[in-house]
Amino acid sequence: MKKILALALVCILALGLTGAALAADDVTTLKVLVRTGDLSGYQPGIDALNEKLAQAGIKAKLEWIGQASSGYPDFVNNMLLTWDENEVYDLIYVQGTAIDPGYLGSLGLLVDMTDLLAASKNAKAVYDANPILQAQFASCPYLM
Repeated sequence: MKKILALALVCILALGLTGAALAADDVTTLKVLVRTGDLSGYQPGIDALNEKLAQAGIKAKLEWIGQASSGYPDFVNNMLLTWDENEVYDLIYVQGTAIDPGYLGSLGLLVDMTDLLAASKNAKAVYDANPILQAQFASCPYLM
C-alpha cells in the first residue's frame, strides 16, 4: 500500500508537468513501470485513481506495468542501455538502492522532484500528512 501511495504522489507531480494531457482532446495514457510483480491486488486503487483523474477533468489515464522486485534493478538498467520501442515508459519507479541515482543522474535521466513538491499545493498536502511518503521521498526524490 505504501508503494501505491508513493507512486500516487509521483503521478500527481508528473501530471503537473504534463500540461499536454490537460489540453488534449483525447485521453493521454501514461505508462508507469513499478517495482512489483502482480498488480491485481492494487487494481482497485489504480482504477479509483484513474476515476479521480477523469472526475477532475484531467484527460490522462495511468497504465501501471509491474516488474518483479527481484530483477527490477537489472531490468531497468538493461532497458536503459538497450531501449526497446515496446518498453517506453512515461514514469519509472526508482527508490532507494534498487536503482543507482548517481549512474542514472550521470545519464541525465533523473529529475529531482524536491522543488516541485515544495511548490505544489495538492501533492504537498498529501506528502505532509504521510510520514511513510516523507521517508520514501527523502531516500530517492527523483522522477525518471
